[in-house]
Amino acid sequence: YFWVQYAGGKMQVVAADGQDVQPVNVDKFLIATAETYDVIIHIPANNKYELRATSQDISGYTSAFFGEGNLVPAPTIPKVDYFKIMQHMNGMMSSMNMTMGASKTPMTNVEVHNIDMHDSSMNNMKMDDMSMMNDSSMHNMNMQNNSGMDNMKMDGMNMGNMKMYGFDYPPDNGNDVVLSYDMLKAANNDAAIPTPQGKPDRIINLTATGNMLRYVWSFNNTTLSDADKILIKKGEHVRVIFHNNTMMEHPLHLHGHFFRLSNNSNSLDDEPLKHTFNLPPMQTDTIDFAADEEKDWFFHCHTLYHMLSGMARVFHYDSTLPDVQKQDPQLYKNFTNDHGRHTFLWGASSFQSQGNFTNFTIAGTKWEVNEEFKWNYKNLYENETMFKRFLDNRQFLTGFVGVYNRREETGEIKNGKKLIRDENVATVGVTYLLPLFIMAEGRVDNTGHFRLKLMRNDLALSRRARFSVAWNTDKEYMFGAKYVVAKNLALTGSYDSDYGWGAGISLVY
Repeated sequence: YFWVQYAGGKMQVVAADGQDVQPVNVDKFLIATAETYDVIIHIPANNKYELRATSQDISGYTSAFFGEGNLVPAPTIPKVDYFKIMQHMNGMMSSMNMTMGASKTPMTNVEVHNIDMHDSSMNNMKMDDMSMMNDSSMHNMNMQNNSGMDNMKMDGMNMGNMKMYGFDYPPDNGNDVVLSYDMLKAANNDAAIPTPQGKPDRIINLTATGNMLRYVWSFNNTTLSDADKILIKKGEHVRVIFHNNTMMEHPLHLHGHFFRLSNNSNSLDDEPLKHTFNLPPMQTDTIDFAADEEKDWFFHCHTLYHMLSGMARVFHYDSTLPDVQKQDPQLYKNFTNDHGRHTFLWGASSFQSQGNFTNFTIAGTKWEVNEEFKWNYKNLYENETMFKRFLDNRQFLTGFVGVYNRREETGEIKNGKKLIRDENVATVGVTYLLPLFIMAEGRVDNTGHFRLKLMRNDLALSRRARFSVAWNTDKEYMFGAKYVVAKNLALTGSYDSDYGWGAGISLVY
């Protein structure tokens, strides 16, 4: 996502996603991944003017220059106030029903609704044809965002008296005119692109869902790999209503079709034609298109790690099959499985003066395998393996089964030696993510022993310093800190009630 600004005056937006719109003059606009805008700029004489595209997190920018002479820079957007954003997010989340999110209608598990037809009721910014022009001139530009960046912006709707940021974020734009979708009116409609007529024949509800802690993304809490195709029929007027239940933006793209993006226009013919639009956090948007193709068409979030995680669907024209599915069914199945059935591995192993502390996780979309191992130089150890299954749509609640192995000193001495006890039990339990990212775990083993555990990992003290703490009802506790030196290396120190004080290094993957 990039903010686009020009030093030589207003930019005149004349097309969106390659389709003409009624010209509108703006000072800045936000371009989402895969969107395209055509703009006309004026180049005054005797100076060089900057066209600047600033990444949405304000971490950097890229520029093009027009004209000759002294440089006239584009405005600089101030750095993002992340504390202000978090304060705003917390207030917004506490004021909303997180089950419903931004939905204006009750959500069900039904994804497609048929209606009777007869019912009477930058990392890179690609700029094409941008040859330099001297003196006073007009220059026509096409700007397409091919970036795979994913940055956070707040949405632009009002809930009660609570103002939410929108296309005007960062705030305090003064008198700047900032482009919004409501300002786009279709012009010179291409006769080759059919406009849906009458009432919709089919209404589809898609809710953008995900877990920002685990980076799992989906529609209607189901990834493409586990979802049925969305059935449509040639000749239908299809309406898709999108609800965003996540706190991230999603640039949504439909292959093979242009759609009408609902705004404040008086008719479908006036609504802008687009193939990609930005769905802000906690917002609802609607598109309409005429189903004039056949076979299968891919629909997905254009933030590519969201897409590969499973935030995608296939629109399927009834009674047709794509060639690849007929010729190589396994290849087609592999394609859908690639969007939601990946597994990921991460973990860390700390080598400290009092022992070794290792943990790693193998995770899929709805499950995890956790391994935690502690060992000291007296050959005493703990090892716990748990298989978890996420039970709720938000992925806060898991059920698990596991095994726990432990070798410890009993405190008794026999024949001059400390007695060692081995414990091997099977466990079953649940975990739940509490506010402040505190993880609560309750488990019972096959001997009937119950244990409650609370833990908070990687609490950020600074950009590189982290703090962790854990406690359980067996009167065991731990606290520790680490300093991140590099991506795969950290300095660590900790105290464990069973293993004592220690410090060392941690290898991170």
